[in-house]
Formats: sequence, structure tokens, C-alpha cells
Amino acid sequence: MTPLVTVIALLLVAGLAVGAMTLLESRRRVRRGARMRAVLAGAPSEVEVDPDSPEGLLAGALAAHSTELTAVESAMALQEDRLRMVMEHLGAGLVELDAKGQIEWMDSSAAQMLGLPLAAVGRPLGELVPELRDRQGEGVSSELVLEGPPFRILEVRLVPRGAGKAVVLRDVTELRRLERVRRDFVANVSHELRTPISVIRANAETLTDGALQDPVAGPRFLGGIERHAERLSVLVADLLDLSRIEAGRVELELVSVPVEEALARGAESVHPRAGERGVQVAWDVPAGLAVRADVMALDQVLVNLLDNAVKYATVEGGVRASARSVGTRVRIEVQDDGPGVASHQRARLFERFYRVDDGRSRQLGGTGLGLAIVKNLVGAMGGTVGLDPAVPHGAIFWVELPEVG
Repeated sequence: MTPLVTVIALLLVAGLAVGAMTLLESRRRVRRGARMRAVLAGAPSEVEVDPDSPEGLLAGALAAHSTELTAVESAMALQEDRLRMVMEHLGAGLVELDAKGQIEWMDSSAAQMLGLPLAAVGRPLGELVPELRDRQGEGVSSELVLEGPPFRILEVRLVPRGAGKAVVLRDVTELRRLERVRRDFVANVSHELRTPISVIRANAETLTDGALQDPVAGPRFLGGIERHAERLSVLVADLLDLSRIEAGRVELELVSVPVEEALARGAESVHPRAGERGVQVAWDVPAGLAVRADVMALDQVLVNLLDNAVKYATVEGGVRASARSVGTRVRIEVQDDGPGVASHQRARLFERFYRVDDGRSRQLGGTGLGLAIVKNLVGAMGGTVGLDPAVPHGAIFWVELPEVG
């Protein structure tokens, strides 16, 4: 072999070796690039990675970072859930506004209070709820009345938040209703007590001044004292009963009570008043029909309803009681043929001291607490109570209690 051929052969061998090494290095770089892409993509398990290699170290760092990030996200989600639960149970809602007054975010409670869809995000709050348009005074609470429906009273507080504001809402509708009930109760009790006390005092003073010796005036003033003392006694007794019932201090023993027997006892109790007005009381109950109730509580409920019906029935009129099964409950109805109750008054009829006809109710001896006692007793026995109009006139008071099969 000539020297030239030898040189050429050596060059070819060297070239092939260099080419092979280059190819191997290229493939190694390709594999390393694939591993690196897998690591950066968050899937290092798809390829084999040497823990001590650069990509292995990077994969470890990324895995640790990913674990920390997952833990932080979980903690933030937990805190968000807790905050949402707290706000929902406190009856609070939150709306976040940008500098232009547009909604950036709001929770479901706020959306429900304002009557807005969650899709309202991005629209101006003042445009959607005009009552909030001119609200000022950051950090100061004010009340917002939304006529609805449904009617709501919201406590509104504006809080600075970056360039915008946060609107914190709290539904105080029920709180304001209870405050009104309390004020009305105090005013009504004072009014109800004032009349009999004034009459008793005036009559006593008149008797002390000499009317006691008058054979005509004396008995009349004594009768007035007796009547108003009785009214005062009934009022105090009803107040005590209602207070005990609302405070849960009345112990009820729920047993099977035959409805027909309970209505018979109630009719017997109101018989004297019914006889004075010539009102006939009748009842129609299927044999064997029974409810789960407390005997004394059910008697008090029926006596109140029957007495109320007798008072408002027409003279020489009639009161009819009936009962029937309605699913798993028994519906007891007491109907009179009196003037009835206007539709706008029915919702408040079971409130304490509420009267449809204030003057007539007092004239008939009512305290305005009977129906409130009925509602609370029936509720304590797991039942419901209501009122429907009668045709052609009158009222139907009904009670539903669990049936005993």
C-alpha cells in the first residue's frame, strides 16, 4: 500500500470516528433536551433522569417548589372557604368595586341580597342598584331599604380597597322586624294596662268619696271595678302564658289525642258566650281521627279559636268546626260567618296585640294575645296554623298537626 493510500485510509477512519462521535453527542444532546423539556413541562417521570445531572437537580427543585405551591394553594382555598362560610352565617355579603364603580367581584350572599345575578360582574353597581349610587362616607354604616320583592333592609359599609372600594352588606331585615315587634309590644302592653287600671282607680276614688253609700251608683262603680279587674287578670294571664311558651318553658307531652273529643271540650268551654249571642257551635269529625299533640295545649288552641269565632260570628249565627286527613297530617278548621279579615291584614293576624277591629275586640273582651298563643303552641307541637277567607263571608282558621294512624 502506497503512503498516499495509507494517509487517505487514515483520514477516512478518522473522519468516520469523528462523525460517529458527533452523531453520538448529537443524540445525547437530543435526549438531554428531551429530558429537560419533560422536566420543565412538569413530567420528569416520562423519561429517565439522573438525579445528579443538571436536569435531575432542576427536576428536584421544581418538584419541591410544586409541592410548596400546592400547599399554599390548599391553604388559600381553605381560608377562602372559611371566610365564605363565616360571611354567609353572619348574613354578610361582599362586593368589590374598581375605581369607576364597576363590580370586579361579589359573593353569592351579596348577589342574593341585592337581587343581582353573579353575571353582573363588570357592570356599574350604581346602575344596577340606584339606591347605592350616591352612597358616601367610607367606614360609616348606613341602611339601605330595598322594596323588592322581597322587602329587605341592608346595612351598608364602604371600605377603601386600593383604587376602588369594597361594599360590605349585612341583612338586618329580621333584626329590624324584631325591634319593631318589641316596640309595638311595649306600647301595646302599656296601652292595654292603662285602661283597666285607670277605670279601677277612678271608680275606687269615687267610691271613697261617698258613692259607696249610694244604693244606685255604688253597685255600678263596684261592677266596673270587678269587670276591669277581670280583664286585667285575663291580660296578665295571657301575657304570662305567651312568655312561657315563647321561652320554651312549657313542657309538652305529645300523645295521641282524639280530635272529636278535643272539639267537644272546646265547644263546651265556649257554650256560655255562644248562648249569650245566640250562636250555634257545631262540629263534624270522622270517627277515630287523632293527632299527636299535648292534651292541654290542644284544648287551649281550640278554645281560643272557637271563642274567637263565637265573638265575631253574626248574632244568631253559627260556628262550624271540622277536621280531615291531609297526607300525614290532620287539618282542623274553625269557620265563622262574621265580617272576615281583609287580605292585607291576614299576614299580621297572629302577631301579639294585633286586632282587625280594635274597638270591637276590646268591647268583646279580647286581649289581642289569643291568636299569638295559638300560633306558638301549635308550632311547639310541630304543626302549622293559618287563615283562609270563607265564602260568601267570614273566616276559616285552620291548624295542621301530625296524624296518629
